[in-house]
Amino acid sequence: MHRKISLIMLAMLPMAFSTHAKPSSKQPPLPMACLDSEYLMKHMPEYAKVQTNLQVYEEQLKKQIEAEQRTLEVKQHALEKKMQAYQKVREAAKQEGKKEKKKANDATLKKLEAELQVLYQELQRLSVKLRELNMTSQEKTYLKAQELYKPLELKIADAARAVAERLGYGAVQPKQFFIYVHKSLDITKATAKELGIKEEKAPAPKSGKNKKQKK
Repeated sequence: MHRKISLIMLAMLPMAFSTHAKPSSKQPPLPMACLDSEYLMKHMPEYAKVQTNLQVYEEQLKKQIEAEQRTLEVKQHALEKKMQAYQKVREAAKQEGKKEKKKANDATLKKLEAELQVLYQELQRLSVKLRELNMTSQEKTYLKAQELYKPLELKIADAARAVAERLGYGAVQPKQFFIYVHKSLDITKATAKELGIKEEKAPAPKSGKNKKQKK
């Protein structure tokens, strides 16, 4: 789930901004640049830590839900046992003829009824709580992702702004928003350098010549 959330956050990256450089009335408007925000995010040193922290948070929510589920199952089992005891005493009370014994059974039945009522109310409370946890876990994860990714997003935005102003671009948008972008408008590499991200080196091509095997 955290990978899905990360892609959502990348789509929300605040890259759409105008630089401080303003063209004069005699000059044409400054061009718009773009960058691959997903590439930049995933290659930042902080990215792995954010992913790990988000995964830990998701696991905590999952464990909380599982713990509540186990508690609910224990209470359900207790209710079933209490109900069986109640039915057993009730049947015995119907067959008992002595007044003293009948009074004792009635007292036991009242006690069991009170305990059953408490257990039933507790089950209702736990069921509501578990349902709410399941319903809000995705929202909580999304909000946590916003919190964790925000510093990275702002860092990319600041670096992109600096590059755009230096190269004379009037605005920057994420590359993911466009169907096609000319490479001259792509400032991904320049922004990566601004962020201190090392450029990935392509693997050396393998030689097409096959070495002759010795006979």
